Amino acid sequence: MESQALSILFEVPIMSIKIVSREQAKAANKKTHPIQKIFQLGWPQYQKDYAGHITSEQYKAADCISKCRTEAMGYNKVECPRCGYTEIHYNSCGNRNCPMDQYVNKEIWVDERQSELVDCSYFHVVFTAPCELNPLIFANKSLLYDLLHKASGQTLVELMQNKKFLGATPGVIQVLHTWGNNMMFHPHIHCIVSGGGLKGKPKRFVKGKKKHFCLPVNVLKSKFRGKFMAGLQELYDAGKLIMPGDDSIRTPQDWQAFKDSMYKKSWDIDIKETLCGKGNAIQYLGRYVKALVKKRVDKRSPSMRPLIPHFELELGTLLSVLCCIM
Repeated sequence: MESQALSILFEVPIMSIKIVSREQAKAANKKTHPIQKIFQLGWPQYQKDYAGHITSEQYKAADCISKCRTEAMGYNKVECPRCGYTEIHYNSCGNRNCPMDQYVNKEIWVDERQSELVDCSYFHVVFTAPCELNPLIFANKSLLYDLLHKASGQTLVELMQNKKFLGATPGVIQVLHTWGNNMMFHPHIHCIVSGGGLKGKPKRFVKGKKKHFCLPVNVLKSKFRGKFMAGLQELYDAGKLIMPGDDSIRTPQDWQAFKDSMYKKSWDIDIKETLCGKGNAIQYLGRYVKALVKKRVDKRSPSMRPLIPHFELELGTLLSVLCCIM
């Protein structure tokens, strides 16, 4: 069905209309996102080369990204009833992993989270497990992503409830990132923590007295490590873990040695600067919570021009990310 949008548009006084040529309008409608370009040029061959290693979720995401806003998704047509000028606008795919579809969703998410914030300082804390755990996490994504969330969240809440620190239950927003700046597998949890919390019965809100984050880093590291490793042991005892394909953990003795080595390591907890202004924290997470960030891919492939080199590397990296954020 033809839209009357242009008919309405052309009733507006001419001075309020941004004039563009038909060529400019057509070019704008055909813009291709750099990530989509990678999939369009490299996806067919990648499917052939790695047919047995691509999950159904990755197939769906890659197919949607390749076809988003193209003829394959259907279109809407708008036409000016006066001059007959017609424009075709191709439909979006609607997939949550598609970088071309998530701006509105991101803004909605940010607005919803900002409406939940209270008038106090907010702090940004990042929890990262040792890289030696990455093969095990990759083989057990659902179980161990969930464990990362639980271990980090419980660590923050339980310590903040301690009277030595805040003595109240804080608000915490957690976002799982599964890749690093180099677009390689690097699971970690970003947490936005309120500098105040609920206390007593009936509940009342109290602000923290310190300007800086009240929890010592070493205490955070120790408690996070203990909670994650305890949860990991429970999953192992229940027989729910899939061991990495490198056969590094085959016997109970191997498992005990591996576990002992993790307890000896210093786990990475990064306390970022105090976020002045409650909106800053949410805006930061909003850039990443809904889709891949274009500048990350641009940094990895600065020579993305008519032809994009290293399709296999780029697609493998992007598919790993897509697999992780499903």
